[in-house]
Amino acid sequence: MEYHQTPLSDWTEAMFRTLIADSVPESRHLDYKRELPGRTNAEKGEFVADIVSFANSGGGTLLYGVDEENGRAHELVGLDVDNEDVEQQRLEQMIQSGTAPRVPGVRFRWIPLQAGQPVLMIRVPRSWSGPHMVDRGSSRFYARNGSGKYPLDVTQIRSAFLASHGVQSRMAEFRADRMAKIVAGGASVSLREEKLYVLHLVPLEAFADGAPRHYAQAAADARSWKPLGASGFNERWNLDGIVFFAGHSDSARAYTQVFHAGAVEAVDRLHCSSEHPLDAADTEQLIAGSIEGYARLLREAGCENPLLAQVSLIGVKGIHLGRHYEESPSFDRDMIYVPGELLSEDDMTSPIRRIVDTVWQAAGYRKSPFALPGGAWQPGGGRQARRRVL
Repeated sequence: MEYHQTPLSDWTEAMFRTLIADSVPESRHLDYKRELPGRTNAEKGEFVADIVSFANSGGGTLLYGVDEENGRAHELVGLDVDNEDVEQQRLEQMIQSGTAPRVPGVRFRWIPLQAGQPVLMIRVPRSWSGPHMVDRGSSRFYARNGSGKYPLDVTQIRSAFLASHGVQSRMAEFRADRMAKIVAGGASVSLREEKLYVLHLVPLEAFADGAPRHYAQAAADARSWKPLGASGFNERWNLDGIVFFAGHSDSARAYTQVFHAGAVEAVDRLHCSSEHPLDAADTEQLIAGSIEGYARLLREAGCENPLLAQVSLIGVKGIHLGRHYEESPSFDRDMIYVPGELLSEDDMTSPIRRIVDTVWQAAGYRKSPFALPGGAWQPGGGRQARRRVL
């Protein structure tokens, strides 16, 4: 079993018992710790170095409350903690203040044991915004291999920076290439609409060498993937993966392409014209619902890496967002490319709100008008959507 790839939500005390019984060894992706890091500078630095080493390598899991012997799981001892929330906040603050740039997407899960003392799992994803360094007094870069963490030398640091830049370049090229295909009529299926909403939702691991390639098959097996706003739909395999489409393949209303490596391209028509503006609440709910829905389906397919959400609008020049008055502003260009936002399970609302606010700004407004008292925000002000998203 690949323990480091098992979703955190699936872990139980029984799995820890199996880990001990099988004397599973530590690895590049798995590290055992008997106790939580203390409060000395040395212990804090050691903890941050562990986090950074996983982020700069392939990601991995720290298991606290597990004793090791000769590098193998030996005993489930649990942790003596008074308040799990306070302890987690302390560790999160150490990561925030002790890494540069900050390591994104770190997740925590406490698992109670029958004996009463919990264990703590910390899942660190492979990062594509690095390389990251320990920023506590002295600045050091770390990575991991089968023997544990090790400091990077100058050549390795240079290679890490180049690899990160390469992934970012491939991500930008992917969006540009896919948008060009859609506009030129070379999308996964032929579309009968010219005014379109496009979502690209991409696991960051999708552009790495050796990325998993099971997502299209997982989508086909799940039977829960479908195009936006569709009740009935068809599916078809292609070179890129699998595409779900509403209508006929030569005149589809909407489609969702799931790529083998996990990228998702969802395209839907926009209900608008020069005389009929985009409904403001429906547009916000389309954006939020599509991002949240496909992110959930990717998580169910086993994706735990941070996701990059990229929203684009096609054919909207002169279209109004919300009520149409004679002097009200409109989109000033045909193609709207909203900058990508990183999503994590810990906070989906903030990046989605930034995407929505950017769409409003592209339409000539400062931000979404659907803020609730106190500054909170719900897509469309919480109004029930007039059409289904997913």
